[in-house]
Amino acid sequence: MKIKMLIPLLLSVIALSACADIPPVKEPVPADQQNIVTASEDGWTAEKLMSVTYFNGIELCYPLTLRDFGSGYTIEYIWEDDNDIRTHYLVEDTFSLEAYPYITFEHNDEIISADDEMKTMGVYHDHISVNGLELSAPEADVESVLGTPDRIDESIKFSKVYIYCDKETGEDLLKVVVSTNYKAVTGFVFLLK
Repeated sequence: MKIKMLIPLLLSVIALSACADIPPVKEPVPADQQNIVTASEDGWTAEKLMSVTYFNGIELCYPLTLRDFGSGYTIEYIWEDDNDIRTHYLVEDTFSLEAYPYITFEHNDEIISADDEMKTMGVYHDHISVNGLELSAPEADVESVLGTPDRIDESIKFSKVYIYCDKETGEDLLKVVVSTNYKAVTGFVFLLK
């Protein structure tokens, strides 16, 4: 009789210990409490840029991992490009039809852990704020919020891309895509590695 009572207790201990590595759900930061800084003349670092970036109100950080989004999000493998780079979509839960950013990782393995560092993150849907700049913001706000870009690429039809480099490495860090038809921000691409 005592063994029958002990079995459910043992099973619950095993189940709880298996879930110990799952990051908690992160609470969003209200828009009026999010960090916004004055863009410095000498540019951005990955760490500084991510400290003023919020996804669905969740403050992001550098290096960026799945754990930073909390247990409310997961990824789904979508495609491999011509260079065999696997691209994933971040989704809110397995039943959600809404896909958020597309993400690539430092490695190209099939199994992704919560602590694997992201290489790129592209966001073309709402839910993102970079130093207070959001999608659909007027083009004029890009430089006033993020500072002078390192260069502007106008070679893409119907788009202008403001490119900000990491001041420590000189590598591209952030691309802000602006529609030339609507003169508004339509996407952010973070190049984190």
